[in-house]
Amino acid sequence: MKIWIIVIFLFMSAAAPALAGSPYDDGRSDKGIFGRIVETEMRGILNAVGTITELVYTPMTEPAKHRYLWPATVVPRTVSNILMRFASAITDIAFMPWVLPFTDDISPLTEAMGMSDYPWKPLEEDF
Repeated sequence: MKIWIIVIFLFMSAAAPALAGSPYDDGRSDKGIFGRIVETEMRGILNAVGTITELVYTPMTEPAKHRYLWPATVVPRTVSNILMRFASAITDIAFMPWVLPFTDDISPLTEAMGMSDYPWKPLEEDF
């Protein structure tokens, strides 16, 4: 019984951001259902493969974000970015195809953390 509670909790917590959307950008798409599914599946696969690039990207951008505290924040931020990027990839691959027929919001889970859609695509405020 406990394992089902854990599975349901993990499913709901992974699907909640996709259902709620992001407060920063509406992430709306005018594509059809299959176009949205293909786009999120490709983003999920590319994020799963590119998760390791956070080991290089985060230490490069952290000194610009936190001028004096970056030696203390670079390791926790790198770990959290890797975990968030991987969670976003799993959400895009496993859960978004079930949600996308009911919404046209295709914003990734990383958007709420202020991260870009892909690890190799920097944001303007990073540099």
